[in-house]
Amino acid sequence: MSTNRHDPILPPSPQATLSHRLLPRRYLSLWLPHWATDRWQLHQAGGKTAGQPADPQPKPHPVAAIASSRGRRLIMAANEAAMEEHLTPGLSLADAVARYPELVHFEADPSGDTMALRRLAFWCQRFSPLVAVDGLDGVMIDITGCAHLWQGEDRLRQDLLVSLQRRGFACRAGIADTIGAAWAVARFQEQSPIVADQERKTALAVLPVDGLRIDSGVAEGLRRLGLRAIGDLYPLPRAALAKRFGRLLVDRLDQALGDLAEPFNALLSPPAHRVSLTFAEPVGTPEDIDRAMHILAERLSQDLTDQGSGARRVRLSCYRLDHQASEIGIGLSLPTATAKHLTDLLAKKLDRIDPGPGIEQIMLTAQRVEPLRQHQADLEKNRAGTRPAMVNTTLAPLIDRLANRLGPDRIFRLAMVESHVPERAVAKTDPLAMTDKLNWTVSGRIRPIRLLAHPEPVEVMAPVPDDPPIQFRWRHVLHRVRVAEGPERITDEWWRRIGITANQNAIRDYHQDDNLRDYYRVEDTEGRRFWLYRAGLYHLHHAPRWFMHGLFA
Repeated sequence: MSTNRHDPILPPSPQATLSHRLLPRRYLSLWLPHWATDRWQLHQAGGKTAGQPADPQPKPHPVAAIASSRGRRLIMAANEAAMEEHLTPGLSLADAVARYPELVHFEADPSGDTMALRRLAFWCQRFSPLVAVDGLDGVMIDITGCAHLWQGEDRLRQDLLVSLQRRGFACRAGIADTIGAAWAVARFQEQSPIVADQERKTALAVLPVDGLRIDSGVAEGLRRLGLRAIGDLYPLPRAALAKRFGRLLVDRLDQALGDLAEPFNALLSPPAHRVSLTFAEPVGTPEDIDRAMHILAERLSQDLTDQGSGARRVRLSCYRLDHQASEIGIGLSLPTATAKHLTDLLAKKLDRIDPGPGIEQIMLTAQRVEPLRQHQADLEKNRAGTRPAMVNTTLAPLIDRLANRLGPDRIFRLAMVESHVPERAVAKTDPLAMTDKLNWTVSGRIRPIRLLAHPEPVEVMAPVPDDPPIQFRWRHVLHRVRVAEGPERITDEWWRRIGITANQNAIRDYHQDDNLRDYYRVEDTEGRRFWLYRAGLYHLHHAPRWFMHGLFA
């Protein structure tokens, strides 16, 4: 069914991770010069797959993307055929049609192009976990330590380019040991787009100054002075260049030469553990995906077990022939390295995988891992009461199934809290946490079996302000009281009132004794029993407010 031709790097040990960090950095810059028009032409052609190359044409037709700018219709992007006819970006549509009446043009979609480029960047994670979007027409990939999986950097580069060119995308790629050098050779070096370690200075010297990722105005100013190639800037004083053309020019030159560090902002941080399968032929049936998932789960389980770790969040990614990635993910309440538990949870979401025109690679990643066993120091902290007690592992499989189906926020355990205020007497905790039982009571008072989420105001009639009500209206229904019992006075904790009473000007409608509640258990003439309370004490200037808080059986 499949081959394990490309197996991404797994960090099996701290020593392996350290050696990976000591490797010289290598970057691959992917440039898609006609991204907008290629996307449009692919859509017009019906989205042919990699196995169905576009029909050969004797001469490609000029195509351009048009957008309005300051009341003018301008060309925003053009394909290679349009560029050969000098229909370049920035030219007005009227002039372009006058030069070439058969020009095919469409409305530019910059937001769609950006989102599609981001999806392509996620697909490029099959080559390396460190991928970033580079401007509006490129992708930057950190391939450090990954090239040997393709038997060398040249084969990795060819694999990427051939996959895109079969879909009809014009693309170029360059590889170097700095981001700036890779960017420059991808766009301006056709003969040798792979720059060996420590040879970037020689390779960049013959490239135009535009390869430094500088503004077109700065590049034009350099050319007017006779500084056409990057090598022409080597002997010049950095201070003079910065004073004449700005600090950015000097920084870009130093970054390309490796004299100044440049951050690499990847779309996602690399996963702690990942395993993958690359197929000799595309797959798409549920049986093939399920079989691959079981194989990867066994391998991931073995890797986690060897390191004494367990996965808390796992993602299954399917990389398709149309450069899209279809993914599903699961979360786990406890770290686990059991393959069967992972496959049972992932299998319930496999129907969400869209194979599209075919899947060429499937990857399983443990995006979050934790130690599989508790340490003795943790147990000592638990006895001291500084950390929650040990978790209940017997319910973990059930909790995982419910959480992945209903959502992790909907599964919780209610724990008792030392507070007399009813709505604060319980709190949501981890569903597997085994909390200590509290040795406190509520003075033997009876509490309703149903507590409203929020107290609801009611209209009450009482003979005197401090007496229980004789009737009340709740939710537009009038209830006449037959029997009442109370009051039971409840107030909040004294330390909660400090911050409120310290700023009376900020809360004008606050009454200092509103935190006092007098609760009554009442029964109406139809036998229904309620839990009401009066907020605050009686004052001449304002009447007390009444609220419904719970219902008895």
